[in-house]
Amino acid sequence: MTPAGASDPPTPLLQKLGALQCAVDSQTAQKTLRELFNISPPGQEWPDEWLGQKPDAAALYAGTLDIALHTLKATAERFPDLREEAERIALQWNYCDVLEDQHFYDLLLRQKKVEKLLAADDAPLKWDGFRQWGFLEPDPAGRFVPKLLDEIRLAPSAYHLFLHKAYRQRCFPHPETGLLVTEAESYREAPLGRDFSSTALSVQQAVPYPFTWNPACKVTKSVLPAKPAPIQAVVKTASKSLKKQAAAPHHVPVPLPPVVAVAEVAAVAAPPVAHKEETPALQKSLVRTEPLDRPEAGQVILPTIAMTSPAGDIPVFFEEEIPVTQAHGTTGILDSEPKKLRLAGSIADTFSLQDGGNSLSASATWSPKKNWFINGNLSLKDGKPAYAWSAGYSDWRPGTVSAQIGNTGPIAPGKGLDLEHTNASVGYKFKSDALKKHKLAAAVGLNAPLKGKPSANASLQWNPKPNWYARTTVSQPLEGGKSTWSYGFGYSDPHPGKWRVEYSNYGANKAPGDNFGKGAVTVSRGWQF
Repeated sequence: MTPAGASDPPTPLLQKLGALQCAVDSQTAQKTLRELFNISPPGQEWPDEWLGQKPDAAALYAGTLDIALHTLKATAERFPDLREEAERIALQWNYCDVLEDQHFYDLLLRQKKVEKLLAADDAPLKWDGFRQWGFLEPDPAGRFVPKLLDEIRLAPSAYHLFLHKAYRQRCFPHPETGLLVTEAESYREAPLGRDFSSTALSVQQAVPYPFTWNPACKVTKSVLPAKPAPIQAVVKTASKSLKKQAAAPHHVPVPLPPVVAVAEVAAVAAPPVAHKEETPALQKSLVRTEPLDRPEAGQVILPTIAMTSPAGDIPVFFEEEIPVTQAHGTTGILDSEPKKLRLAGSIADTFSLQDGGNSLSASATWSPKKNWFINGNLSLKDGKPAYAWSAGYSDWRPGTVSAQIGNTGPIAPGKGLDLEHTNASVGYKFKSDALKKHKLAAAVGLNAPLKGKPSANASLQWNPKPNWYARTTVSQPLEGGKSTWSYGFGYSDPHPGKWRVEYSNYGANKAPGDNFGKGAVTVSRGWQF
């Protein structure tokens, strides 16, 4: 068996990486990214140079993995909408056998045994891909930190499981310290969950990298680079500053098998999907091919349609299958994975400061499909039952339009939908970096009662701290009349079983004047089904 020569054609994996590097638009890049997912040999967690074409001789050059990391980072910066998709590919790979004690190794799978071959220090990119992601010391000032690890958008238990798998089991740099697991521990210990019984180290000389990397394209970076990760300023521990020994042990490698030419990228056979044992919460978050739309953690969503009574509040829904910290602000549904029932519910107790009355209510929302909802509310005040209803379309994201029709009540029993007092509304959320910078959100809307005069409104919300908010709405009749305003403030935790406390004054308050004594305090709690 003879090693491949430097003039040999690139492997199928290198051809895919070349196609990704030369992608001219987001759609083309996304197609190639999806082809790079799940390309590991059966039973392994590193990418196969042959993309499954040689199941008996799967291999990986450390230099190719260096190119892959470099290309994934460049793709995330050129196409910010594909960043999470590029990150999922890098986070699914295991780096423990490829990089150890700051030395690189090529991998060869023979008879279900992995052989490690010391790699020569002649990689085309000089290990720049590994360096930019934080694998080598010292880390660069602009170390690339995956948002999937930087932002805790998973529930705490799922996030720690995710971090444990990437950091301890796959030897990925810790997002805060930049340390590898072997660097962070004062004693040498195999990362948890690793089995060294199937890995053999060939004691021979270093294997030179046999290919060149020179994609025949010229790529210009986007004018909107990825936002630097804020945790890059974290001070490294003392162990990180210590230099590793530069001299590698002298080993004689078993050469990798010769490379066979593949004519075109399009002719590469689709790689087989490796059958792996899945962890429900973690694996589903990694295999998703479309980016998730999520508000920032702790952000309280501003309703596009201005609420006119506490009965119009929508219960909060929390998605268990892919846990995150925020649900849809109106439907209560997070559309990351379909639920069986797609139902959300809540109970509330409202105390009126004006008359001392107490009102108990229960709400339920069904979201048949993304952003569409049907909501019902039952209430009991002073022994008198009532209800309210609404339905429509609501997108929580800034820059979107929402619409709904409903009767916020209270509707007395026997009046059906009470269409005479039904109100149709349409609203628009502003998309503004200036507002976001100051933790503000704004929306405008138009309300048109089926019997009555239409009015326009504008809402402004401030989120000084996660889960805390203050909101005000100004309304103006379109056929003349004085402006009125309403307001509310409080605390809202979107997790299931958590509490929401709000003071609200939805009355037609004339400005100036707060009418604080005419408001109400509502305590509510939400669930999912």
